[in-house]
Amino acid sequence: MRKGGVIFLVIFVLLVVVAVILLRGGSGANRQAMMTEAMPEWAVPVETAAAVRGDLVRTATLNVTFLPQSSVPVIPKVSGTVARVHVGVGDRVRKGDVLFEIEDRQYSLGVKQAEAAQRAAKAGVGQAEIALANAEEEFLRAKEFFERQMISQQQMDAAKLQYESAKAGYQSAVEGEKQAAIALEMAKLQWEHTRVTAEISGTVAELNVEEGGACATGTPVGTIIDHSKMKAKVFVPETQVVLIKPGDTVTLTANAWPGRVFPGRVLTVSPLADRQNRQFPVEIIVDNSGGELSAGMLGSAALVTAVEKDTLLIPVAAVLYDGARTYTYVVENNRAVRREITISLESREQAAVAAGLAEGDLVIIRGQHQVKDGMLVEVKK
Repeated sequence: MRKGGVIFLVIFVLLVVVAVILLRGGSGANRQAMMTEAMPEWAVPVETAAAVRGDLVRTATLNVTFLPQSSVPVIPKVSGTVARVHVGVGDRVRKGDVLFEIEDRQYSLGVKQAEAAQRAAKAGVGQAEIALANAEEEFLRAKEFFERQMISQQQMDAAKLQYESAKAGYQSAVEGEKQAAIALEMAKLQWEHTRVTAEISGTVAELNVEEGGACATGTPVGTIIDHSKMKAKVFVPETQVVLIKPGDTVTLTANAWPGRVFPGRVLTVSPLADRQNRQFPVEIIVDNSGGELSAGMLGSAALVTAVEKDTLLIPVAAVLYDGARTYTYVVENNRAVRREITISLESREQAAVAAGLAEGDLVIIRGQHQVKDGMLVEVKK
């Protein structure tokens, strides 16, 4: 064999031996290290947001039903047949406007009878006054004669009795005149009540009367509502109701008006929980001067339940959880660095960080689930 062929054969054998040693004798860790060193490190694309200082307001959104601020039933105060109807459902009315009239003939006659009775009572007072004056005069004369022993005790007692009787008759006549005056006022009032009027200014929501129909005293026949302001009642849990007080501003929306916002304020906060749901009723007043809201419409109310002033804020998307631990990833030198953080308040979009971050730190808000501590990242704009 030539010298060159021998050298080539020796080199080939040595290479085979080295390969066998590496494959059999090298540990898994060494092989992994060799492979890792051989592989390039790829950067994970992420998006970030800076931790900034600001105020965080947390709200609770609750379902509401809009109701008119005032709702007054239309209740006739006298019975009778409806003579005329002046308004219909949907009409605007002012306080005192006549809604409908009841046939007033019998009530008009009642007024006339009461007037006649009052005149008679007044005449009776005049007659009783004259009788009293005469009886008093006779009594005084009899008293004088009795003192002179010109009349007997019996005659004196008779004069006194007549005087006392006349005095009682006069007092009775005066009382009768007062009662007649009251009866006249009552008759006039009943006659006036044949004109059924609006108790408040507002809109006729319902009116169940028709000309020729009957209505009865004390039976509701309609409703007038004042919806220049609307009420909305919500039920708030005990953990949140302590943060709400009358006068607090509330943002409301109505299902019938997508995109519209109606400002309101808390009117009352009940100190007593509802027996059924164990939550506290909160009443909200809403301006409805434009008339967009109608009674019975559904919507929602956003009540402020917590506020953090001048705190460090990050997007909620950056907040991650590992069991009981809360953390986020911060970008430092193009690498993701895990930071344990403490959250003091959280809303739907932002979280207030009490510890673990500094203002200006860049937290990962997209791609945060694809990185681990120390990984190379590429921040996308």
